[in-house]
Amino acid sequence: MKILLVLIVIVAFGFVGYVYKQKLKNELDFFKFINEFEEYYNSNMTLFKCDIIEIIDKFIIMQNNKNAKYINLFLKNNNLYAINKDFISKQITNKESVETIYKYLTLCGKSEYDFEKEKNENFKAYINNSIIGSEKLYREKGGLVFKLLLAIGSVIGILIW
Repeated sequence: MKILLVLIVIVAFGFVGYVYKQKLKNELDFFKFINEFEEYYNSNMTLFKCDIIEIIDKFIIMQNNKNAKYINLFLKNNNLYAINKDFISKQITNKESVETIYKYLTLCGKSEYDFEKEKNENFKAYINNSIIGSEKLYREKGGLVFKLLLAIGSVIGILIW
């Protein structure tokens, strides 16, 4: 009975560490997805205002071929796209990043060509910094928290024994 209790404690602590590590990994993947969208939007934007709906449709088709899991970000309502803010807030823990990404996505295609290019360059710098920060956090804290919680679970298991 003690062995089962010790194993349950170790597995529970390891699972909590694994969930935290996966949360950081999902955040990093989401930032990379947003970066891909920004690059795709920037390359398909033309001087003659290509329709944003066509760009998003083509991007979704391209992502479906990659089996992407972040397509739920775009909600289609009667041939118009809305941005799912709740989906963004589930993927990212920083509220300021959620607001910045949401604002960028909702304002895509609503300005003139020159301003859109400038806005995309600024957003690209922001998202690249976010990717670097998230990658650093994942490398430093993700594995550390997982291993630390697994060690704490082992120590508690030894104390129970």
